[in-house]
Amino acid sequence: MAAPTLKFKRGALADLPSLAVGEPGFTTDRHQLYVGSDAGNQFIGAGEFWTLNTTTAGSGVKFLEGTNNGTNYVELKAPGTVASNLSFQLPGTDASASGQVLQSNASGVLSFGDVNVANIDIDGATDIGAAIVDGDLFIVDDGATGTNRKTTASRIKSYVLGGGGGGSTFESVVVGGAVTISSGGIVAAGLAVTAGSFVGNLTGNVTGNVTGNLTGDVTGDVTGDVTGNVTGNLTGTVQTAAQPNITSVGTLTSLDVSGNITVAGNVDGRDIADDGAAIDNLVTLSGVAKDSTNLGTFTGSIIADNETIKGALQDLEDSLTGVAVTFNVAADSGTTDLFQTGQTLRFSGTAGEVETAVTDNTVTFGLPATVNITTELDVPTVETGAIQAKDGTAAITLADSTGKVTVSTDLESQGTFTATNGAAFQGNTDIGDANTDTLTVTARIDSNLIPTPDATRNLGNSSFAWSQGHIDHITGVTNTITGVSTAGTFKGTTLEVSNNGTFGGNVTISGNLSVGGSVTNVDIEDLRVVSPVIELGLQRLADGSLQPPAAVTTKNSGITMYYNHVGINSTNAKIAAMFAKVAEGQDMRIGFATDVVITTVGAGDSVASVNAWAVIEAKGLWINDQAGTSQVIGYSGATRVLENITVDGGAFT
Repeated sequence: MAAPTLKFKRGALADLPSLAVGEPGFTTDRHQLYVGSDAGNQFIGAGEFWTLNTTTAGSGVKFLEGTNNGTNYVELKAPGTVASNLSFQLPGTDASASGQVLQSNASGVLSFGDVNVANIDIDGATDIGAAIVDGDLFIVDDGATGTNRKTTASRIKSYVLGGGGGGSTFESVVVGGAVTISSGGIVAAGLAVTAGSFVGNLTGNVTGNVTGNLTGDVTGDVTGDVTGNVTGNLTGTVQTAAQPNITSVGTLTSLDVSGNITVAGNVDGRDIADDGAAIDNLVTLSGVAKDSTNLGTFTGSIIADNETIKGALQDLEDSLTGVAVTFNVAADSGTTDLFQTGQTLRFSGTAGEVETAVTDNTVTFGLPATVNITTELDVPTVETGAIQAKDGTAAITLADSTGKVTVSTDLESQGTFTATNGAAFQGNTDIGDANTDTLTVTARIDSNLIPTPDATRNLGNSSFAWSQGHIDHITGVTNTITGVSTAGTFKGTTLEVSNNGTFGGNVTISGNLSVGGSVTNVDIEDLRVVSPVIELGLQRLADGSLQPPAAVTTKNSGITMYYNHVGINSTNAKIAAMFAKVAEGQDMRIGFATDVVITTVGAGDSVASVNAWAVIEAKGLWINDQAGTSQVIGYSGATRVLENITVDGGAFT
């Protein structure tokens, strides 16, 4: 037998499926090998990721760029000649800060760290060969935090000399050996510091006398006497017990005074405060001139002339005492009446309809014990316990607890009677007239229809018969079904024939057909079965119904086929069979045999004894099990193919 050919599952990388554990897969476009695992497909290797060593060059590992970008790579490669084995150990963590470099401890152990100043060799560097200028760069540790930055020489110059602001602080600066500038001030060997003038701002405290004119703003406290004129803005507080030497004050934009102002003379003008505007408004409100002591004269006679405001109000109050009241009175009907002081306003009711009463200046309207309505009553809701006739006869009662309406006598409806939630009729009830009325029932009848006398009432008659009857069972002493013998179709659920029967013509059975007995012979030329399923091995119950076996079966149900392979006589005939090979406690399989013997083991039960098993010949083989449905044996051209089958090489030992 020719050696078999073993091929890996293969295809393009984009089509690589999820491989089973231990299953290899080869990508034909990238030449990569994968093996399936519990964690998914695991990449094994590919020639594109390394360079093999040659006689003159060392090997290397390639790191390829993204496939969407191309096929370029970064390669780590060994030199062509290595003095001895060399191993580098990578750091276990990333750099702790940006800018750190990868360093070796001279034993192959790599780590990230900063560049130590001690490791910087500047001895062999080239000299600048020129003077330092402002643009030259220096390295500084920013704030001694380990953050190295660059700076220019101009910044260093400004910092040292203080010209850039925020410069260095010197203990002292000696100028010419005679003048010392320090934190204690300017010392000029006991000499005064003089100048024809100081131009610019003077910031800080001045202790001592200032002789001469001071032009410009002074910010801060001035302690001591000021002799001369102060020109400009004065911001702050002038605090002394008295100011006898202030002989004049210019125009003040605003002046805040916390205490009282005492004025020995007159203050001209009223608009020096809000009071001036308030006084003007009061003059406008009163309608009289400023400093007036009364309201002046009036054209009428109620308010006297030259009265005060209080006196004028009193005149008005006195004049209203005893004033007559006149108003109109109107109702839904009648004419409008004029009511005047001294008249009596009367509220009258209607006997039997509305009652009125007056108590303590209060008018009360109410209904009498019996209300007579002569025309019409139109109200949204009437609450009552009973409705009775005019002569006192009770007719309709309404129960408070349930709302049940009870009619004590006959109830007659001249129109349509509608019961939305159902109606219950008790006693003898007549519905309609058989000759003139029609009863239509659209609801389903949820009760038995039982006649009063037995076997005396008909369902329909010879003139008005029902069209179709749908009844599960017809029970009676004597049943006569008219039309069965003459009609071409008998419609019913079950047709039972107790004795033998013969159908001479074609028989069409649209329902189920049950055939009993021990043996059923079918002697026809052609048997055609439309049903897609033929059920064998069912169990017949006592009521005649069939079901799958409920107990262990020892018979082999199947299909037997008779054949004669030599001829001559029927004794040479054999039985081929396809059957269920089932035995209690054993495997369950479908058997195919070329020679079997059928043995009866009970009523309707038989078992097949196999003399020779059959060889199965087919074009292909499909398997349907827990793994799904797939073809396991097929062909491609002239090559027979085994597919969808896992060949297990076993575990490593």
